[in-house]
Amino acid sequence: MSEFAIEVNQVSKKYKLYDAPHQRLWEALHPFKKKMHREFWALNEINLKVKQGQTLGIIGRNGSGKSTLLQMIAGVLSPTQGQIQVNGRVSALLELGAGFNPEFTGRENIYFYGTLMGFTRDQMKARFSEIEAFAGIGEFMDQPVKTYSSGMFMRAAFSAAIHVDPDILIVDEALAVGDVQFQSKCYRKFLEFQKQGKTILFVTHDMQTVAKHCDEVILLEGGRVMGQGNARDMIYRYWDLMMGAVEPLEDRISLSESSEKKETQSSEKKEKQPQFEPNNEELKAFLNQVTKQDQCPDRPNYNPSEYRYGSGDVQIVDYLIMVNDHVFPSVVRVGERVEVYLKAVGRKKIQNPTYGFGLRTVDSVLLYGTNTSLYRIFCPAIQPNEQVIYKFTFSVNISPGTYFLGLGVGDKVTGKQDDAIDRRYDLIQFNVESSDVQKQFDGVVHADCQIESLVSVV
Repeated sequence: MSEFAIEVNQVSKKYKLYDAPHQRLWEALHPFKKKMHREFWALNEINLKVKQGQTLGIIGRNGSGKSTLLQMIAGVLSPTQGQIQVNGRVSALLELGAGFNPEFTGRENIYFYGTLMGFTRDQMKARFSEIEAFAGIGEFMDQPVKTYSSGMFMRAAFSAAIHVDPDILIVDEALAVGDVQFQSKCYRKFLEFQKQGKTILFVTHDMQTVAKHCDEVILLEGGRVMGQGNARDMIYRYWDLMMGAVEPLEDRISLSESSEKKETQSSEKKEKQPQFEPNNEELKAFLNQVTKQDQCPDRPNYNPSEYRYGSGDVQIVDYLIMVNDHVFPSVVRVGERVEVYLKAVGRKKIQNPTYGFGLRTVDSVLLYGTNTSLYRIFCPAIQPNEQVIYKFTFSVNISPGTYFLGLGVGDKVTGKQDDAIDRRYDLIQFNVESSDVQKQFDGVVHADCQIESLVSVV
């Protein structure tokens, strides 16, 4: 058996676009074969190999070709050029209820779906109770599908798709319409499939889901593969596309050092970095120092692989971390309180700035994030060359491990989302070690649980 579940070789897909429906007929009947259509290539020379047991996320902007690619892998569409080799049984949920007849009941559609997948009616009957229980739509299973809500439609279709023993499961955005409880059930099924060594492909715009579940991610743009790699890198490239970034932020805001130079200097400084002793003089110096250039690469805990974007009208130029009067601790213990200081300098006047921070896992899952706007804290306008400092204090109620702290400045515009001015994701490496508090819980987050014995009856 091949080590690859799916192999896509030089695949392209072309559509003919007409300005009016009648032009299709005119073109077909024209005596001189006059061309009345425009060619649109939804996909261009796609090469992709998906290993057995891999969970692959496919991300990209609307119209980038994600759904077209999945439909061709599932066999719903044929490529105009190239070849696709699929090794294993494919179960696909491409669109909401795709393949379901709205006039049939849910039960009838599930039996019909099983027939398409090569199962006999008796085989589907043997597993129907499990399908029905997972879908959880009760008596509506025997009602025409056209009477279903979008959520019920998806429940029935997804339940059918995962209970036909697929080797490869393909899901295209369908889970977005489900309620939170059903989505949780579906993702538990994803984990079960992963443990069983099944291959999963899914398209979603939920980057948290991509970061949490995907072994690898491909980024599509304009019908081509723009990038392929780990979830963190591809998510950041996707955000670059969404924000319209075409060059690094360092170039857009004229910082003095390139990313390569900063990374080299940062690694050298980490080797030579002296031990910092608990000393409030360090904090005083930080608060009193006026700086115009980026000092972050010179700080302990700096992550040279940070992701940065924004207009650059205000720049984050420095930070400081303190725990129990200890400046820049190498590790933080579970349950301790952490102070994070953000220093920013204005390049242009921003009338309604907001300042925030976020804590992420190494695979870019956001654990916690907040800002001055969410806390309803008024931040006065920042002027060109003005320096401001904001302090965030929080408790480290998470399990031991390595995390990343990010800092950000936004522009709060009434009626709109915060516009990015300077976002520095994964700016600071944040190491957490165990403590007596950590021994009280399992999982990621410490919820400060209290347990009391109230009644004892013999």
